[in-house]
Amino acid sequence: MKGIAFTVITEIIIAIIAIGIFLVLLQTLISGTNNTSLCPLYHGLRALPIPEYLKPYNPECENVDATTKRLILKRNVTDELLLEFIMKCWEKSDYGKAGVDMICYELFLPDVKTQINETTLTEVLIDKELCSKLPNNFLEVEGKNFECGKENKLLWKIGNIKGEDITVIIKFDAFNHRITIV
Repeated sequence: MKGIAFTVITEIIIAIIAIGIFLVLLQTLISGTNNTSLCPLYHGLRALPIPEYLKPYNPECENVDATTKRLILKRNVTDELLLEFIMKCWEKSDYGKAGVDMICYELFLPDVKTQINETTLTEVLIDKELCSKLPNNFLEVEGKNFECGKENKLLWKIGNIKGEDITVIIKFDAFNHRITIV
């Protein structure tokens, strides 16, 4: 009985790996696509202890730079400065198309003199006419709609930013295809 269970489990594992390899190969064979949604599966298959020639290769998944930059901002932090880092993260995620979760920036703010929140940041998005690149039409903290694009690609979880010794994390959520501020 134990031998049967072991062979069944082995066959299931082999079938899952084969399906994963098939999906990744299918993605690489479809020319002209910029679909990186299978990149987590691709990276998982690349990590398996199988011969290199059996591992799939997808250049779109290789080019995603998921390294975190940790910065101490000593100058006066404003909505505009924070928005620069958010836009860089959005660009790094290929405007929401990257298939990999990543923490783009960990910003250490020794002293924030003027209050920054989702409303003030969204107003800067509107003033700089960036709502078509990074829409934010719903404010989470206040629970109200805002005239900035057709979607909500900015999730604000930090509340108000003001005071001393604050850490702001800007990350990309691949599942929801949006930037999260924590």
